[in-house]
Amino acid sequence: MSNLRITQDQDFTGFVLNISNRGTLVPERLDLEIDLGSYAVTETIEEPLLPEQNRNVALGIKLTEEQIRGLAKICIRAIPHNDVANETYENNNRVCTNIETGLTIMEIYPNPVVTQFTLPIILPENAVLSLSLEQSNGQNVEAYSYDLEAGYHEIQLERGNIKPGIYFLRIRYQGKETVKKIIFQ
Repeated sequence: MSNLRITQDQDFTGFVLNISNRGTLVPERLDLEIDLGSYAVTETIEEPLLPEQNRNVALGIKLTEEQIRGLAKICIRAIPHNDVANETYENNNRVCTNIETGLTIMEIYPNPVVTQFTLPIILPENAVLSLSLEQSNGQNVEAYSYDLEAGYHEIQLERGNIKPGIYFLRIRYQGKETVKKIIFQ
């Protein structure tokens, strides 16, 4: 899934999503779990999606101005259903978009970290994101840089041979910094 776009008419805000089948299975049904923060809804697509096929889908959900107020982001996860086999590669089965402007940094998981951790973020526009992992005394342990497109990303980082303890992940985006605490077990 990609390119979740917001549409607007006089009374409602709607959403258009691009879905594609990058696998080899043909799902007989596709459930779209739409996370709207305080509640979620599910929409079902009954049309088969052939491998390498791609299509735009206008979601049935429409939100009023009052419903959209206070909503920071919308995330959608696709759950393919096939009677023959289950999907094994689901990395690209989720997409999010900001309703509010600005960078959205979600909670790192798992935290405490054993072998790897994931930083979920939503970028409002294409940009370079810089990360530095620091010890509690401020000494830099690792540095990373990502040239990312606008939208939802899950950045996965390996622990490697970093010793147990408390660390801080410094996130730099367009001249601003945010720091997240991480515990390595």
